[in-house]
Amino acid sequence: MIKKPLSVLTFGLLSISIINAQTTIPGGYVSGTWKASNSPYLIHGDITIYADSKLTIEPGVEVNFQGYYSLAVDGALEAVGTALDSIIFTAADTVTGWQGIRIGEGADSTRLDYCIIDHGFNTGMAFGGGIFCASASTVISHCLFSDNRAYRGGGIYVEIQYDSDPFSITDCIFTNNQAEQHGGGIWFRARELILTNCLFEDNQCGQDGGGLYCYGIFIRSVEITGCRFLNNTAQSEGGGVMIHRIQDGNGININDCEFKSNYSISNGGGLCLTEIYDVLITNCTFNGNTEDWGLGNASDGGGAIYIGTGISTISYCTFNNNLANNAAAIYSGGPILVESCTFSQNTAWTDCDGLILYSDAIIVNSIIIGISRPPIHFGLGTHSIKFCDILATKTTMLFQGAVPAGLGELTGVNTNGDSCDVFSNIYYDPEFIDALNGDYNLQYTSPCIDAGDPDSPSDPDGTITDIGRYFFNQDVPIIALSESIFDFGSVLIGQQADTILKLYNNGLDTLVIYQVLNDQVVFSTDYTPVDSLILPGNSIFITITFTPVNTSPVIDTLHIYNNDKNCIVKLIGTGQFSTGIFDLPEITTQEFLLGPAYPNPFSSVTSFEIDIPRQSFIILAIYNMFGEVVSTLISKEMEAGRYKYVWDAGNLTNGTYILRLQAGEFNKMRKIVLLK
Repeated sequence: MIKKPLSVLTFGLLSISIINAQTTIPGGYVSGTWKASNSPYLIHGDITIYADSKLTIEPGVEVNFQGYYSLAVDGALEAVGTALDSIIFTAADTVTGWQGIRIGEGADSTRLDYCIIDHGFNTGMAFGGGIFCASASTVISHCLFSDNRAYRGGGIYVEIQYDSDPFSITDCIFTNNQAEQHGGGIWFRARELILTNCLFEDNQCGQDGGGLYCYGIFIRSVEITGCRFLNNTAQSEGGGVMIHRIQDGNGININDCEFKSNYSISNGGGLCLTEIYDVLITNCTFNGNTEDWGLGNASDGGGAIYIGTGISTISYCTFNNNLANNAAAIYSGGPILVESCTFSQNTAWTDCDGLILYSDAIIVNSIIIGISRPPIHFGLGTHSIKFCDILATKTTMLFQGAVPAGLGELTGVNTNGDSCDVFSNIYYDPEFIDALNGDYNLQYTSPCIDAGDPDSPSDPDGTITDIGRYFFNQDVPIIALSESIFDFGSVLIGQQADTILKLYNNGLDTLVIYQVLNDQVVFSTDYTPVDSLILPGNSIFITITFTPVNTSPVIDTLHIYNNDKNCIVKLIGTGQFSTGIFDLPEITTQEFLLGPAYPNPFSSVTSFEIDIPRQSFIILAIYNMFGEVVSTLISKEMEAGRYKYVWDAGNLTNGTYILRLQAGEFNKMRKIVLLK
């Protein structure tokens, strides 16, 4: 490692010495330990961790690539930050970017935890903007991938061409990444993918898989749990996720996920599955996804989900406010079982507000509501629709296509005494608590309570299963939260931001809150044991406060332990510098002093300290290299003491500036470099 040499600037008659706390790394071999005290590390060439070597990067380090360079990993890389002190991989020039981290097939091991990887660019048939990975010995968790782009895999590209253990990505955020072809956030082809508690937001691709793209018969399984796909875009198929060509008994398991406001031009606004074998989708929400038929083919469909072939089971899911040309909710070309789902407020421009079924299908214990188009379109195959609640709000036509005989003909009553057809389907308003605001729980007067298939497993309260995703708890407390994630955005360091979490008791017994806990001290709540009991039908408010201590992004989880089901709320926030002058703890100073700026060079905000030994009139100003004042920071009488000034360069252009302190006969200047 080479320290940046001492630089000297002459301005007028004064000589200024600037020592920068940074480390310059030329291209070539790297190993050892990179420390925060020597940060930032300025990379001036392609660097490589050779086989049998290891590079350890400590929390708080910034790795800043000064040109279009890469970090190749053939040995071991351990970059482990903390929730309050991340490791940053970025580019000095965010227009041209850097070439990302390239993990070779023979790499010993790579661990990335609490890292920020941004502005990695690999376009023109190159793969993996932030990370290219060919090694199964890679662990990625608690990382933020933003503003990366590549031909495939804007954030991460994974291709492992040998049998290996599952590849795991946990608690990561992918935002504003782009792929020219597939996989705006991630492109994946390896034996197994385990994707847990990740957020994909505002990613884009030129073809398939705006957030995630998985491809190839080599894949054995894909397991996606607790992930959120929000506002991702694909110019062809799979606005949120595209999974293609996984066959021969290999499985896809998608559980506890949210697909919201994703967009595709062709099939599957939220999720597109083609040439797959076995799919299980449970406990998911599909809200506001769009398949834009106006730019695609007239036969395209699946505002929420498109399934080309394969055997699928979809259970305990909600589909609302999805849009498509055909099948605003689900377009299925293969055998499918849909059980205990809720379909509401979905809209198709041409054919079917709910489901199009082009193969054998069983739909049971589900609420299916159309608006202007029929809720279900039947193609060829054998279809069984039973113990469902089916409704259309603006049309009298409930079904299209090859409708099973007797479906929709009211010929009897069910065990609740409500009119039904021969398949025990009812045709009533399900009486949601608040459908317009997305609350599809049932009111206590709902005809869907105890109206499901008696041969299905009982509801948790021991009663006959209810129709729809959410059962009405008739015996025990049931907890519900107003939100599952809070993003505080940017908050000034030292200040606080508050938000309100509402806890509901929708059951018929007292809800007991045992504990409300989280890990990071920058997040706190006002919960006290006095609020531990919530009577049926009541609710309490918990104030969550974010008080950042530095500019590192923070991700935390709020755990709510209770006598129903334990709940979690994800908390996200980032600190932001406040500009101006601040008193430091009382210090006796003997002489005037203008301390060095840090960081320097800086991209927008820098800070420095001044010592004032006695009450004096102080002038602190910024000059350009022509000797012109560009900003007067202080011009007033000040008491003795030590002060810290935080300065935001605002709209000033890149270049060298002079910081000047005047107090009577004292006159001191320092050079600062703005590099956005």
